[in-house]
Amino acid sequence: MPLDECRLLLACVQTALGLSPQEDVCLLLERPCDWERFLELAGWHGVVPLVHLSLREQEAVPAEVRQRLHRYYTLNAQRSLHLLGAQLRIHQWMTARGLRLVSWKGPIMGKRLYGNNAWRESCDLDFLAHPNDFKRVLEAFLQMGYVHGASRWTAEQLSRWHQAQHEARLFHPETRTAVELHDAVLPEYFLLKRLNAPDLIVRAQPLEAHGHLLSLQPEDEFLALCGHGTKHSWDRLKWICDIVQFLRTYAHALDAQALMDHARTYGCTNVVLLGTGLAQELFRIPLPQPLESALQRHRLMRGEAARLAQRFLSGGMGAEDDAERSRLHLAVMQGPFSKAGYLLRKLVWINPEVIQDYRSDWRWRIRYYSRRLLHVTAKGLRLMPR
Repeated sequence: MPLDECRLLLACVQTALGLSPQEDVCLLLERPCDWERFLELAGWHGVVPLVHLSLREQEAVPAEVRQRLHRYYTLNAQRSLHLLGAQLRIHQWMTARGLRLVSWKGPIMGKRLYGNNAWRESCDLDFLAHPNDFKRVLEAFLQMGYVHGASRWTAEQLSRWHQAQHEARLFHPETRTAVELHDAVLPEYFLLKRLNAPDLIVRAQPLEAHGHLLSLQPEDEFLALCGHGTKHSWDRLKWICDIVQFLRTYAHALDAQALMDHARTYGCTNVVLLGTGLAQELFRIPLPQPLESALQRHRLMRGEAARLAQRFLSGGMGAEDDAERSRLHLAVMQGPFSKAGYLLRKLVWINPEVIQDYRSDWRWRIRYYSRRLLHVTAKGLRLMPR
């Protein structure tokens, strides 16, 4: 049964985005509310700024709650400005060295989709670099004073992490800025290899408001956002808000049929249908006809979207375990060969959680894969329908 705190949270976000009237929030405020639970949910889902915008003048909300929301909003606004400044400095540094870097998500996207970079929570900066340039870009970051986030890892372990996750996690000790440098949109195990193609990075274009900053083409960015949300099992409402705002921002600029054809070309139609279906389930936004028709024809993705929406309304804070996340990943794989490939990849790849223990000698591999086989078998049994 939906929790009142979840209904109120969703109503606050809808109101802040201009999708529902303030009266909807007022009606829900007449009911008892566990405010600690409400604030916990808002924090987990990354939507505290939007909640603050809806509740800041509501006298039915305890003054202490409004003050906490205001403090968080102010801190997020300051953090967004800090990250934006760091983003501009990084791009200037890379451009001066002839390196091409694409901004992804972060405060720049918050400004573009929400109209204000303080309305979207950002805790780090994400960049995409062409695989051929990755080592040079990484070296340039180290020259700027950034260090590897996992400072105790060996070079071999860092290399293994990059191979598995297509990223390097960096941190600047003085500015306290966290960066994730990617050479592909998704980790290797997800097996949406066409979406990880370098041509998405090659096609990146300058942003209108910041001509020296590069961003993915809108149709590429939408596929990437849907892939990112699905990778994380759509655990946070923030990522669904991004899909809603993207569809609203580019409603007249994107050809929906061309977008579906684009998704089909890159083998991620199911991922796109899941993201748009979830946005429709929770926010009731109208979808362009090609997206609506494709979603109505796809019973499985409609069912997954409804299940994930119910998980949110029931107070769930993400997938219960890795088995649930793997089940969703398997569901979005297109065709039996993709599904079989995903299962095989999950069996043989080295889980990032054990990278810190990784050794290249055969004894370590025998021990690891023996345990991995037992773990995957147990997970498969849990995924089997009863």
